[in-house]
Amino acid sequence: AISAISSDERIGLISGEDALKLVKDLAVNVEFGYGSGLSINNEQSDEFGSLEYYVQTFRHGSDDMPSSSRKSKIYAMDCEMVKTIAGPELARVSLIEYSRSCCGDDDECDERVEANEKSVVVLDELVKPRRPVLDYLSEFSGVTPSMLENVATRIEDIQIKLLSLIEENDIIVGHSLENDLKALRLVHNRIVDTSV
Repeated sequence: AISAISSDERIGLISGEDALKLVKDLAVNVEFGYGSGLSINNEQSDEFGSLEYYVQTFRHGSDDMPSSSRKSKIYAMDCEMVKTIAGPELARVSLIEYSRSCCGDDDECDERVEANEKSVVVLDELVKPRRPVLDYLSEFSGVTPSMLENVATRIEDIQIKLLSLIEENDIIVGHSLENDLKALRLVHNRIVDTSV
C-alpha cells in the first residue's frame, strides 16, 4: 500500500473509493495531549465515522529500496474549516514548499520555481465535507457555499496527496497546526507551530 503513494506518477490515479481503501489500510490510532486520555481509534460516533481515518507520514522507500537521499523539505501549511454537525471539517488545504535549490545551494533550481523565488505552492485545493455544513465561517475561512458547490475532492484524496509529498523527516510550519492536522486527520511529528 505504501509504494502506491510513494510514486508521484501514479498519485493522480488514486482517488475516490481507491483513496478511501488505501487510507483505511494506512490508518493509525492517535492519542491527543500528554496524559489527556483522549484517544482516537478511527471509529467515530456518526454515520460518516467509518469513512474517516487518521494517517501518519512515513519514510518513502523500503528496506530493499532506500528512501531518496534528498534533504528534509520544509512546508508551510494552512487549512480552512467549515462548521458541520460534527464540529469543524476541512474545506481547504494549502501547502507551500520552501525551495532550498534557489537559495544559495549548488544545486540547479527546481523546475517549478523561478530562479529568484524561494517557495512554490504544491497544493491548494478545496475539499467537500461529508456532513452538512451549518456555517461556512466565510469571514474567517474565505470559503463560500458556491466555492464548494461542484467540488468532488474528499479528505482521503488530500491525505493521499499529502502522504505522497511529505515524508516523516520533513518539517511543517504553520499557525495553530494542531487544528489543521486534526482537520486533515494527519499525524506528523516534525512541526513548527507559530502560535506557541
